[in-house]
Amino acid sequence: MTPGHTADPNYQPLAACYKQLNASVGRFGNAVLVGDTAALKSGTPAHDSEYTSFSARLAALGNQRDRLATKIKEDLFAAAFGPGLPQVSNGEMAECRSAIARAESLAGISPPGN
Repeated sequence: MTPGHTADPNYQPLAACYKQLNASVGRFGNAVLVGDTAALKSGTPAHDSEYTSFSARLAALGNQRDRLATKIKEDLFAAAFGPGLPQVSNGEMAECRSAIARAESLAGISPPGN
């Protein structure tokens, strides 16, 4: 028997995407590390505009990721211990995938399987 409403067919995919979005070794975190390393290598002590630009875009994406991760975490909690996943969880799944894809694009890496 599964607790709460975790048998909902959207629960596991949303939880898996949340893990890739929020874990330091998930796809989002890996993309950030790869992109940041490349941006650090791109400049010189006198010219760091590429790194500065990357950092600004990364900060904006990180803020979006933080807000989304909080919403998803609350929804997963509601599914496990409350009334179930809200209807907005489908949209959050799309947002989660999009945030990961944007991080990978920013880093210049291809998603797994491509």
